[in-house]
Amino acid sequence: MRSGLAFAMLIVSGLLNGCAYDEFLVEITPKGDSFERKLTCWHVGGATVAEEQPETQIAPLSRDKLDRLEQIYGDGRPTDGGRKHVFIGIFQEHTPADVGGSGTYTRYTSPLGNTVIYAERFRGDDDLAAELARRGAAADQLVDLLIGWFRSEIGETADFARLRDILDRDLRRDLKNVAIYVWTNDAVGRPKEIGEAEFAVRVWQYLRERGYVTAEGLPRLVRAISGAEEHPDLLLSIIRRGLARKMGVPEDEAVPECLAFLANADRVKTSFEAYVRSTDLYKRKLNHWEQDKSRAPDAKPPEPMDVVGGLVLGQLFPIHPFASPDRLEVRLACGTKPFRTNGKWDARVGVVTWEHELAPTGPLPALSYAKWSEPDAESQTAHFGRVILTGQKRGEYVIWHQGLSPIEAATWDASGDTQAGEVASEHVPAAGRSLPALSYAAWSEPDAESQTARFGRVILTGQELGEYVIWYQGLSPAEATAWDAFLAKCEPNERLRKRIEAFRFPSDPPLDPNKPDERPPSLTDTARELILKGLEADR
Repeated sequence: MRSGLAFAMLIVSGLLNGCAYDEFLVEITPKGDSFERKLTCWHVGGATVAEEQPETQIAPLSRDKLDRLEQIYGDGRPTDGGRKHVFIGIFQEHTPADVGGSGTYTRYTSPLGNTVIYAERFRGDDDLAAELARRGAAADQLVDLLIGWFRSEIGETADFARLRDILDRDLRRDLKNVAIYVWTNDAVGRPKEIGEAEFAVRVWQYLRERGYVTAEGLPRLVRAISGAEEHPDLLLSIIRRGLARKMGVPEDEAVPECLAFLANADRVKTSFEAYVRSTDLYKRKLNHWEQDKSRAPDAKPPEPMDVVGGLVLGQLFPIHPFASPDRLEVRLACGTKPFRTNGKWDARVGVVTWEHELAPTGPLPALSYAKWSEPDAESQTAHFGRVILTGQKRGEYVIWHQGLSPIEAATWDASGDTQAGEVASEHVPAAGRSLPALSYAAWSEPDAESQTARFGRVILTGQELGEYVIWYQGLSPAEATAWDAFLAKCEPNERLRKRIEAFRFPSDPPLDPNKPDERPPSLTDTARELILKGLEADR
């Protein structure tokens, strides 16, 4: 039976030590608003452990793949005795589709520091609706084939009507649900042994609850599946009993006579293949083969079970037993620990690393991302006596500042000399958070000189500076000018906190003199809370 063949193929693929695949190393070095991207690539052969060591299997990528990379980077440089190639380029904003995918590198600036966000997906398919629709359509085609085959064997009888309802209602629904289980299991990033074990239990539980199998029959089912090639009739007997159970026949009664055509494997194969040959699905495949004979004269006509196998193993439960995923490692030399990333941060070298397997077909693209802040220590120290905004809080401030209109920013930046007094705030602003492999990173670049001049030290770093930069980038030109002018006049003295607390943009709702304890919301709130929180550490 073909199910047994599929299991055998999976076992063989598991014994192979790294079938042939391509390997890529991407190294990203930020350079202000641009970044350098170094791509090293090579091919690994498909020998087994017993044949040779992996390092002796390395070879260059195929010529067509190297040609495509040269269109992106220009000429590459051979290395490692010609077995590997290195490509280097400078890019801005968008990452190149060298490995396959799409990404961005964005640097947001503000007077107190900057925030950088890197995010990139690699290959995969993020059209989730289309992928699930394809699997659902394959389930519908398979069930329609089974209903037609059962009708050809049983005829329009009362027994067939009961079986048709089971196939059309229960099996159609359950095939689609199991297909979604398969997709979900592939999409969740878990250790392979844990994911496969839990998936098997989930599917077993699903089928048991719906009467296809029983807990008592598990040992017999395992034996039937493992020996499907040698003893297919045992698996057929379990299928007949399962259908009888779905028809409401008690376990101690005989299987209905209408299911006798499922008793012999050879007869099942002959009957099912004959029916498939009569269907439009097979005839379309045969027509495509006839049209392609001139281009591929050695191609053989499609076999009925190949057509069915294409539905089951190609679309409904896609597997690629002999395909090994390409390997990708991404290294981002941001130098500052990201306040948000799905990679691994190595503080010794200032690098974030991602490792992805790029499967031939996958439910989701791989994703790498990182966000980091670059504090302006001089500006913060000058205004606040020290650096008070770092990490995520600095990022929130930058985003707030970027969101100001030109007038609001100019007012904020210029109003440092018109306020007096001191105030403290314990409120921490909430930061909004928003899914195909994906690498991402965000980091901040503090301007130590600017922060120190304004605050006495660096107060905004990491995520705090990132939030500040994003805020700042949201300001209009006039708002940014007003804010910059305000900050320029801030100095690290006893009046600093009161000035920051009192600052408001002209577009902010006015204060009500009759309600001195009430403060209407202000565009400044995000930046104010980030800065005051950074200054609060002094106390």
